[in-house]
Amino acid sequence: MILVSDKLQLELKSEVQDKDGRYILIDAIIQDSPFLLLNIYAPNNTAEQCTFFSGILNTLEEATYDLSRQLIIGGDFNAHLDPELDNAGGKTEYLCNKLMLLPEINRLKFTVYDEM
Repeated sequence: MILVSDKLQLELKSEVQDKDGRYILIDAIIQDSPFLLLNIYAPNNTAEQCTFFSGILNTLEEATYDLSRQLIIGGDFNAHLDPELDNAGGKTEYLCNKLMLLPEINRLKFTVYDEM
């Protein structure tokens, strides 16, 4: 779900959701500027994360989005960037997460800004 203030001028161009409800991608014109809004809820399981993030990348690759659009990604990546700081017990191994997603999106020619 992506909530947008009713005070914004928004024109919805298209919407894509995965069958499990883990992401929604909206192509919209907001205040006369083109945006892609991506909200995700990644799985906890590492193997499922690999499939999940690959699916998002495939969706972005297969679509014919205007690359001049600003891409805003939010949500829950269910990943830790620094196992020493972000992991309280349990396994510290992870293969697919935000670190893999952002460079791949950049490869698609979207501009990537990583703000935490």
